[in-house]
Amino acid sequence: MAWAKERASEEEQTEFNSAIATLRRIDEIKKGLIIATIKGDVPMKFNFLKAYFLELVSVMDNKDDKEQRKRFHEVRKQYQIFEDAKRTGASVIPRGAVDSLEDWEIELKNIEQKYGMNMPKKSDPRYALASR
Repeated sequence: MAWAKERASEEEQTEFNSAIATLRRIDEIKKGLIIATIKGDVPMKFNFLKAYFLELVSVMDNKDDKEQRKRFHEVRKQYQIFEDAKRTGASVIPRGAVDSLEDWEIELKNIEQKYGMNMPKKSDPRYALASR
């Protein structure tokens, strides 16, 4: 008697494909964040962070969603301060404007980790086998 393979339902396949597509987009966004950081390109970094946030918002619970929307508005205000200083030719750009972007990037990466969309942390039991 031949064993028939059970196929995943179309819904399961669609969810899987959608999850893979999301992870790929997030990977590209994170590569862009690295490039923006290396170049010191603040506008590029802001745009990649906004894209990162918009990808992650779909997986966040209501509490994280609310907190991160608030953070987005705060960071956007800080970014506007940066843009205003640049546009007016200010001799000093407020450091807080750039720091807010870096702080938000860390928060978003922690959220990605929280929802299991990134590599496991060292405390994760999956690392136990790797050390043997």
